[in-house]
Amino acid sequence: MSNDQDLLLNMCAAVSHGTCPEEVAQRKPGPVVQSPWLTTATRILRYYMSCPRPSPQLQHLAGFVMKVYSPMWFAIKAAPTIANGSLHLWNMIEKSRYLPQDRRECVQKVIQPNAYFAHPENLLISMVADANPDIRTLGWRRLKKARRARADGKRQAGIRRFQIPEVNFEANTSIQRRLTQTKVQQSVGRKRSSQPK
Repeated sequence: MSNDQDLLLNMCAAVSHGTCPEEVAQRKPGPVVQSPWLTTATRILRYYMSCPRPSPQLQHLAGFVMKVYSPMWFAIKAAPTIANGSLHLWNMIEKSRYLPQDRRECVQKVIQPNAYFAHPENLLISMVADANPDIRTLGWRRLKKARRARADGKRQAGIRRFQIPEVNFEANTSIQRRLTQTKVQQSVGRKRSSQPK
């Protein structure tokens, strides 16, 4: 674990317990880097702990770091395989549901165009690696059906356009989300783009 990750983990523990050990308080976060957002999250928590009366905006930011960003960061680091991608997407959606409607819509606007793991092919990978045997079986059936369609000539050969499907933000469970996506999965082989010119 990098120093930045270790500091974020310690900051989260300090906020959760309500006390910050001296050695954690003395540590300096690395420079702010926009892409991983890790040091920014650490600085938000550090600022939150240093404020005697944090503003509502700071409370919302610290709450998002504690409830969504940090748990997802460490979950992805613990299970970084492609088979877990759809589950991580679902967990991020689930964790962000505590937000008020306006903030939830703002988060969903960021998740939707980045929801690569909602794509049917990625869902199939996740399904065939699922711990639930029923989901695994369904995934293998969908995969075999797509292969048969190609062998029977029902699917055109060529380049397929990768399109991110609309995410069902209202699904109640990961399984429901996956099962509602099976309609899209059935058309994995049928949705082909035209050949490039």
